[in-house]
Amino acid sequence: MKRTTYTAYLMFLFIGYIFTIAGVIPQDIAATFAIKDSDVVFAFTFFIVGTTTAIFFNGFLLDKLTPKKESIVSAILIFTGMIGMVSAPSIYLFTIFLTINGLGVGLLVSFGNYIIINMYE
Repeated sequence: MKRTTYTAYLMFLFIGYIFTIAGVIPQDIAATFAIKDSDVVFAFTFFIVGTTTAIFFNGFLLDKLTPKKESIVSAILIFTGMIGMVSAPSIYLFTIFLTINGLGVGLLVSFGNYIIINMYE
């Protein structure tokens, strides 16, 4: 039980790190794509939309997938989003991969809550 609790806390630490990045790197991204900072912040809105969408629909996935498969799907979405963001040649592709990353983080948020709630029922 302690191991599961530490895993859930580690998930929330990772989530906090991901959300902190949204405030730190917009200027660097704007310089990379030669656009305004406000356009980059607008792109991060899609990250939040992806996260929120995944949280809402994760109840359906938890009924169909095992917790192990759920975490694998989340990790695949996060790593696909990260790799795509790093290699994106335009802000539009960057935004798409940022949304995919948001979906993975949303699944991770919801899954961490699910673990903690089921442990302490």
